[in-house]
Amino acid sequence: MCFVNDYDYSVAVQNDFTYTAEKPVRCDECHRMIPIGEKVFHIDQQEYDECKACLDGDCECPRDADGCPTCDASDCQCEEPNFGETFSYDCCKDCRKFRQAIRSAETKAGCASDESEPALPAMCEQINDGGQDEALKYWREAKRMFPELLASGYLRFIWHRCF
Repeated sequence: MCFVNDYDYSVAVQNDFTYTAEKPVRCDECHRMIPIGEKVFHIDQQEYDECKACLDGDCECPRDADGCPTCDASDCQCEEPNFGETFSYDCCKDCRKFRQAIRSAETKAGCASDESEPALPAMCEQINDGGQDEALKYWREAKRMFPELLASGYLRFIWHRCF
């Protein structure tokens, strides 16, 4: 099906990391709670890698005698730097594995790398848009790659969530 995702802004900075939940965390894909002690896949994104106000010369940084900012965008001193739009995402290990299976199935079907996964956090919505017949290839790939998703009941759960 290839997922063509038009985002509201381009991402200049993306930090991906995994952490251990110290309190219950809601998965942004399936909406289940990730229990304390479980791994959480996390993504932070922001539109600009430097303060946009400083880049544009519209900043609150201290000024020199001529009224020019005494900084450049890399050493912003604004009280509230403007990094543009931001996005934060948490995902459980099951949804992360399922997204990997989707990526694998779409890559095998000839989709480009940037079109092989649904948008964050719109996995079920975009799978639903493609229809059940198209979705079956994701479930088959997930069963092949991660049989534990079938054994745990996750694949049945996420099917009902998507359809």
